[in-house]
Amino acid sequence: MSIQAQQINQWLNELSQGSAEPLTLDEDGRCTLVADDVELVVSTTPTSDQFFINLSVVDLPESGQELFYRQALTFNLFQQDTRGASLAIDPQSNEMVLCYTHAIEGTELNHFNNIVQNLIETTKSLRTQLEQTVRDAANAPQPSAPAAPAPQASDYAPAPAMSGHAPDHLVHFMNMA
Repeated sequence: MSIQAQQINQWLNELSQGSAEPLTLDEDGRCTLVADDVELVVSTTPTSDQFFINLSVVDLPESGQELFYRQALTFNLFQQDTRGASLAIDPQSNEMVLCYTHAIEGTELNHFNNIVQNLIETTKSLRTQLEQTVRDAANAPQPSAPAAPAPQASDYAPAPAMSGHAPDHLVHFMNMA
């Protein structure tokens, strides 16, 4: 086990004090836990000097996807709403996931604990807002008429060639100056 993984295990062990089972990274460098109805995975790789935290935010919706994805991307803008993390799609679980990466070096137990707690709170907030977006999309009035078909390249004719008059007008204008 790498020194980095040992450090993360130490933090996880401290976080799980008082729990029935201590938290540790598995042989793949991952530890899954649930806190406040939020599933999160803390992980690292043998060659990495960073730890990764991925939190399950919400299942991807069947309907209202346009508004859902628009809202998710808006949350990613400037990363203020995500507290420096990023929203991403996990195609295996069909979920929206909050992803965070941080350097192991220079991180203390209190800092690690604050990161985990802040990401849990952020995930709960994002979940509430994204679920509301899906509900709003479901309640939005549907268009009564089908949308006009998108224009095709063949719908546009090439611009006609300029007649011989334009250059003459330019010459005449230049002679007046």
